[in-house]
Amino acid sequence: MRAGIEVETRSFVGSIDLDGLRIDLAPKMGLPRLMQMVARSYGLGDLTVLEPQLLQSVGQTGFVDLLGLALELEIQRLARRGLLQDYVLCEEEVSTPRGRMDLRRWASSPPSTRVLCRFETYTPDHDLHHVIRAGLTFAAGLVHDRRLRLDLARTAERFFPDVEHRRLTRSDWSEAIRAITRRTASYRRALGLIGILLDGHGVDSERTRGSSAVPAFLLDMNRLFERFLERELERSKARPFTVRRQVQDLAAFRWIDNPRCRRTPELRPDLLFTRRGRTLAVADAKYKDYDVRPLATADLYQVTAYAYACGSQEAAPVLMLYPTTSAELVTAGVLRFAGMGGRSPVRISVLGVPVTRMLEDATYDLGSILAARLEVAS
Repeated sequence: MRAGIEVETRSFVGSIDLDGLRIDLAPKMGLPRLMQMVARSYGLGDLTVLEPQLLQSVGQTGFVDLLGLALELEIQRLARRGLLQDYVLCEEEVSTPRGRMDLRRWASSPPSTRVLCRFETYTPDHDLHHVIRAGLTFAAGLVHDRRLRLDLARTAERFFPDVEHRRLTRSDWSEAIRAITRRTASYRRALGLIGILLDGHGVDSERTRGSSAVPAFLLDMNRLFERFLERELERSKARPFTVRRQVQDLAAFRWIDNPRCRRTPELRPDLLFTRRGRTLAVADAKYKDYDVRPLATADLYQVTAYAYACGSQEAAPVLMLYPTTSAELVTAGVLRFAGMGGRSPVRISVLGVPVTRMLEDATYDLGSILAARLEVAS
């Protein structure tokens, strides 16, 4: 630190590797709770990695190793059930014709005993497995434990020896997610874990100031908390409203003069609650300890803009949701912005969400509890 290194932590967990120095950012809730939250948020089901002995085995190496271990175990589970093969279109010059022959090219070329054929082959070397193998290699490059790194590399070679080696890209991963069918649904959990690794590894290139990137794996707890709330509200059986996430069609800003052709700024509230086409409330997820910290003025500016952009005749009510250690939903305060220039006032409710209770109690229904706060009839 005397050499001038300054470390500022925000809402991230993970690790940062500097020359001769590794900084681990541990979650306050602990790794078991964090993994439960990740599994719930990404629809990963009951991860085998949550078993106590496995948690203890990676307890000294951190969160990214836990994700790597989860991916390895998931691939082993898929292999026990049988890895899928698929038909892939091939184009190859062969001595024994098969499929559709390109006779025009063969006739116009010098005499040869080989002919270009197009045919389908049933093989494990298909796009989905390209992403899975690349994900295993990618995970091996992120984890800290040497033995786990070797195990991930061996898993890739053992189960996907005939699959082409490729570099993992966000576009290939996204295409694999979009292409999931009933036949390939068993791969969803493995793809989800690879997606989390991609998300965490991508933070350093987006956040690092200066010209040099810092090796890091950092999971944004703000985004995870937002996703967790969305999943919990979606599974609510008694929820009398529709939940929309990251709404992008508000058109709150419009350029009058734009000589530099800049993009139009967007307002994207985290969650929008609607019923029969009417906005009931805007919810903004804040991974901050508002049980003890004062409200940030910037957060209040932000949610006030959301309220006016999402309301019609009147400003929409706002729910600022933050995690609390309490066992019940906590009202940390209710603010009223008086409005200016004849605008309607804005009501801002600051609510603590009992994350631990929700992880432990599957019957806890956040949707119905928030509906009661909003006085929405089912």
